[in-house]
Amino acid sequence: MPPLRKALPLLVLVAWAPTAAAGPLTHEPCEDARAAEAFISTTLAMENLAFDGAGALYVSAKGVGVLAITPAGDARTFAPADAHGIVWRDALYVNVPAAQGRAVLRYEPDGTFETLVEGLPAHNGMAFDAEGNLYVSRHNTRPSIVRVPAGAPHEWAPWSDVYGANGLAYDGGNASLLVAVSLEQSSRILRISLADPSDVRTVATLSLGGVSLEPGVASAPDPSAPARPKALDDLTLGPDGNIYAAAFATGEILRVDPRDGRACVVAADLQEPSSVRVARGFGPYDGDLFVTAYGGTTGMGPLVPVAPPVQPAEGRPGLFRIPLGLALPGVGDDAASREPPHPQRAAAAPHAIVALLAAGLLARLARR
Repeated sequence: MPPLRKALPLLVLVAWAPTAAAGPLTHEPCEDARAAEAFISTTLAMENLAFDGAGALYVSAKGVGVLAITPAGDARTFAPADAHGIVWRDALYVNVPAAQGRAVLRYEPDGTFETLVEGLPAHNGMAFDAEGNLYVSRHNTRPSIVRVPAGAPHEWAPWSDVYGANGLAYDGGNASLLVAVSLEQSSRILRISLADPSDVRTVATLSLGGVSLEPGVASAPDPSAPARPKALDDLTLGPDGNIYAAAFATGEILRVDPRDGRACVVAADLQEPSSVRVARGFGPYDGDLFVTAYGGTTGMGPLVPVAPPVQPAEGRPGLFRIPLGLALPGVGDDAASREPPHPQRAAAAPHAIVALLAAGLLARLARR
């Protein structure tokens, strides 16, 4: 596939001000909120991303494969695998859906690969812990999280039944896994102990209401608290000790203080953001947030490869940069937690919407 073209320099796709009339925002903007800038424009639906720390950004594009992108914005097809979640450790780990064996593949930088494990019931979010154990999620099945042990990489076992588990991030400072829950109106971020996966605690509840797509659980909206669900997709633990989460339904990137669950909006008006990571080893962008997005598509239909290269005016923004410039103390996205430098702004009262809309938004994410 010919290279994609980087969006025009400083092309701002999002322009919003931290005012009370901020559209669908259900939290106040952060004090250092930024406009998100389009880094790549394309017709592809971007699902997940990972930095290798050595100048490459890998992005999974639905129906096409994994792209390798340089700080200059040049993109090439790195792997043809129709990847969902991707994560970098000592190589690029890619999980693929049922049509490709529901496997995790391990790719070297030269493109050669091997199958790490196959036959998984889950293929969405992924995270490694410090010992090299791999955790893989699937938001609409059980078990919702499986564990691939470092000592037996071709095996897997059920690990957690938290329904709706999607994005995963390792928190070494608390020996736990942070989990974004997608298929519920309350939009929770959970912490699961690595030593005891039955020890599940709520870090934050980002919206209100009783809608859930879990079988056997109340599926009717709570009319007393009709808040728009976030439909959380992915999340990462930043070097500042805060959690950064992508809200697929509301188009927000949220910063969450894990100490008290307070949250604010770093960037808004994105088109179905699906993942967020902190850049490291990526030229002048280290410490900035990068966000993949579906660009207004559901990712369910056929996707057309980019040929010839798409101009910014012809495509949709699929990869964004939020210029935060977080300090990097020589660690990656899933670093041990640190004390955030200051408390975040408290959440504002949610904007009420038609409560029945909640079930539709959650169902849309469930079909992915």
